[in-house]
Amino acid sequence: TAIALVAVVTIVAGGSHPVGAHTPHDDIFDVVLSPTFSIDETDQEVMLESVERMARSVAEHLAEQGIAGRTVTLKIRLTPFRTFTRSRTLEEPTSDADLVSCTARELFEDFERDSAVRLLGVGVSNLRHPERTSGPAPAAADPGEGADLEGAGPVQLGLG
Repeated sequence: TAIALVAVVTIVAGGSHPVGAHTPHDDIFDVVLSPTFSIDETDQEVMLESVERMARSVAEHLAEQGIAGRTVTLKIRLTPFRTFTRSRTLEEPTSDADLVSCTARELFEDFERDSAVRLLGVGVSNLRHPERTSGPAPAAADPGEGADLEGAGPVQLGLG
């Protein structure tokens, strides 16, 4: 089954700036990947494959940035547009793709669906930079060549 929208990692930033403003030095709160299926999906294996792929992509992105997270969240949208989230907080921050994938898979398998799935998402939050003992991880120092993030709101980085 094809995914209709381009999958993105969304880095939600906060700080002392006005709502919607973002600078490269704001704190990163979570990293989420949530594409929409091109059709309402009912095939359990297709959905599990998608959950695992998203979880691994998010974890690998965190690892590349030197960031780890404690809370794995599954977002699921059922027809007709009923959206639910399920989260599990791990004992220690991680960017291990196997652990994030296993946790996301368990969250998916434990969710009782009563209709087809339109959207699945996997995110990791409660992020920590390994060099910091508390507080959210810092945003990347270099947001990309030519990037102008002032007042741009959440930053979206393409995966793949």
